[in-house]
Amino acid sequence: RKWRGAHSRASPNAYANRYGNSNFLLQVSALSLTDMNVFTIELSSPTAGVALLGEDEPLVQTWHQPDEARQHLFTVLREHFPGALLSRVDRLVVGLGPGSFSGVRSAIACATGLALPAGRPVEGIPSIEAIASDAARETQAERIVVVGDARRNRYWLASYIGEGERLETELACALYTPEEIVQQLKPGSAIVSPDWARVGDFLQQIASDDHQLIREPRMPDPFTLGRIALDRIQRGEPLSAPEPMYLHPPVFVEPKFPPST
Repeated sequence: RKWRGAHSRASPNAYANRYGNSNFLLQVSALSLTDMNVFTIELSSPTAGVALLGEDEPLVQTWHQPDEARQHLFTVLREHFPGALLSRVDRLVVGLGPGSFSGVRSAIACATGLALPAGRPVEGIPSIEAIASDAARETQAERIVVVGDARRNRYWLASYIGEGERLETELACALYTPEEIVQQLKPGSAIVSPDWARVGDFLQQIASDDHQLIREPRMPDPFTLGRIALDRIQRGEPLSAPEPMYLHPPVFVEPKFPPST
């Protein structure tokens, strides 16, 4: 594997147009931690990442790899996050999706294991909030709509109002039919999706000149998740419990054999 280093505080979502690159991207800032340090793990999309941020100067070490990214999580932790560094983390935050169920569960399991020795809290933030936050900065739109492929002839959609880390949820993430999606696209909205390859054609058909349509995939950024977490912690707002976002109801299968007596 080839590692490439860069000193940058810019949002790593600048890698969105480099998904074809099979290398890791490593971004490192100065190794100095502040009073509140948050470690984020984002594995809900094909592009995985981790980040370590403080309240003042963020310490960021993130890696991204398009294919089979989750398999390299523990390699990245072992090689780039020494125990002395992680021992000074105050909170661990996980991206909750929607997205890869196995990825989100892996992130929660990893965060729980890292937090266990010192009893640190493990919390979550919906991964799509990071997508919305970055889209708000990119487009300057006051309303951000995030749409994804929920399979089974359904889409998921969430909408946010505001700017940067201070987005407010307008519509919580839920399932919609194609016809219902059209009704939620208000004029002036910016529309973004992590599943552009699957939903891009549909979004281009229903978007109008009154919308700002981002015509390429945008993945949840662990750096942005950390910024959202720190902003809410500073304002005394709670984060979510570390539980994956379920959109479809669970499927119950009747047992083939009667229960034993």
